[in-house]
Amino acid sequence: MRRLTLKISSAAILLALVLAIVGGVLAQTKTVNWQRYDVDITVQTNGDLRVVETQEIQFVGGTFTSGFATLPLNHTDGITDVKLSESNRRIYLQDNGGPYSYTVSTDSTNVAIDWTFPPLADETRTFVLEYTVHGAVRQYDSGDKLQYLAITRELEFPVFKSIITVHLPLGGPLIADPDSAGARVGYNTAADSLGVTYYNTGVIQPYEGVELGLVFQHGAVTGPRPSWQADYDRQATYEDKVKPMIDLGLGALALGLLVAVPGALYFMWYLFGRDPVAGLVPQYITDPPSNLPPGLAGTLIDERADLRDITATLIDLARRGYATLEARESTTVFGTASRSYVLKKADASAKLRGYEQMIYDAVFGGLNERTLNKMPDTFFDKLGSIESAMYAEGVKEGMFKANPAAVRTRYQASGGFIMFFSVVVGFIAAVAASGLSGFVACLFVPFFLFGLGLMAMSGSMPVKSRKGATEAAKWRAFQKYLGNIQQYRDVAGATDQFEKFLPYAIAFGLEQRWVNAFAKAPNVVVPAPIWYRPIYMGNVPGGMSGGRAAVPGAPGAPMPNLNDMGSGMVGGLNQIGEGLIGALNTAGRSFASPPTPKYTYSGGGSRGFSGGGGFRSSGGGSFRSGGFSGGGSRGFR
Repeated sequence: MRRLTLKISSAAILLALVLAIVGGVLAQTKTVNWQRYDVDITVQTNGDLRVVETQEIQFVGGTFTSGFATLPLNHTDGITDVKLSESNRRIYLQDNGGPYSYTVSTDSTNVAIDWTFPPLADETRTFVLEYTVHGAVRQYDSGDKLQYLAITRELEFPVFKSIITVHLPLGGPLIADPDSAGARVGYNTAADSLGVTYYNTGVIQPYEGVELGLVFQHGAVTGPRPSWQADYDRQATYEDKVKPMIDLGLGALALGLLVAVPGALYFMWYLFGRDPVAGLVPQYITDPPSNLPPGLAGTLIDERADLRDITATLIDLARRGYATLEARESTTVFGTASRSYVLKKADASAKLRGYEQMIYDAVFGGLNERTLNKMPDTFFDKLGSIESAMYAEGVKEGMFKANPAAVRTRYQASGGFIMFFSVVVGFIAAVAASGLSGFVACLFVPFFLFGLGLMAMSGSMPVKSRKGATEAAKWRAFQKYLGNIQQYRDVAGATDQFEKFLPYAIAFGLEQRWVNAFAKAPNVVVPAPIWYRPIYMGNVPGGMSGGRAAVPGAPGAPMPNLNDMGSGMVGGLNQIGEGLIGALNTAGRSFASPPTPKYTYSGGGSRGFSGGGGFRSSGGGSFRSGGFSGGGSRGFR
């Protein structure tokens, strides 16, 4: 029983500690609520406003010792005669440095008021702030206008009740219905139309505010017009009459430029990227139209030197006796067969074209043989130089007016520069002309899209010479023949073409169709290329029955033909391309995007109008956003 009592006591003590900690934390959460925020505005005959703000504040949690108010000077001729008190008639003294005192400081944009009081917590106090706003009424023959932000939009906490009263001078009755923006409010007008009382119809949410607008009879205010009214009226006239026309003109111009972008891009291609018209060319050609090597023929057709053209060049070198392609098979520790393809050096005494020698040296790198799926890193380091050499050879042969890669790079760089220029200059112009029109930035959107279009169509801008255009048309006719040989002649009568045209089929992407056309033709025996050595197990070509591989041509091993090794041949050709591409992808690097930055916000952030929306046109004229006086910040510490 004693042990149970100790356990209960310990639990009670722990619970008390937890509650004390939680209570301490909650006590530190300082909050204020505007139980009531009344504003009384008297329009004086000289155009000044005497404003009295009565703020009933509920202090919750923590300790408070001071309050502050910032009164903006926008659309005023100054703010003076500041007074501060509490509803219990306690008067605050200015600049005495102790409790119940306040200070007033003025700069070019604001009047800042700070006041202090003895520490308080968890109670309700009512503060009365009074001040005079000079030059806040705009004067027109059609009616004087008051536009005032009575409840600021910078309050961080809600206002539960508010009454805003406006007293107009004698001889200045309302000539239009009262207006408002921000929180939804109702209003009552005095019987003589010399007063308006606004009241909230719901809680005024943080950052919502109440802005009021009144138009009353001209002549009741006898003081001079506000010093800022002339500039405001000029801006208002510009925004109402001139700016819409400028916006319309700039918008139409931007739209016209936007519509012209496709035409401009086409015009660029027509002038600088269009190939000359080739002469008449047969539908198909049964022999290579010139002595252009396979790699250059492939480069000519699609204007790109790529791995397919390099593969075709390697096979062409093998066909010409500079290398052999050998298939090898080994058994893994798990008993499965693994096949690889090895390119071996042969006689290379003849002089090769520059790019051919570069490919040959890059592949072997001083060795006598090279496994295709284990190309050295140095090979891929040299790919750019090899492709440049192939382009240079095409220019030397008179096929291109300029290096296609250089042309593509030039247009990509030009497009990127135009995009960068349009963004930078467009941003600068938009900032500089922000008061002129918001459509200025739209003028640069078509230029950005034009630059983007230049980059996108850069691949179509390399230009063939007249000779190159005619050659390309003939090589396409030959390409059509290679891809559809069964339609144009009897395959049995074209067996001598298989090895001779194979490198061209590779360059044109037709290697499988070309090999299968002969390998699957019935009653057609095609001798295998002497440079290709497949795997033979025992005496059965292509067999997988075990035993030691026989060398083609050795005693007991029949001479292979294409029908026996067609699938293996295609596999070899595929692995040439796949080996190069796979290794190239492995050597590539991947880039990770930087993490998206995360931001934290304090306070309520920015808010727009909710509730009543903007001012409506009423009698004496409409109110413009930004033309109000009043507002600023209010708070307690």
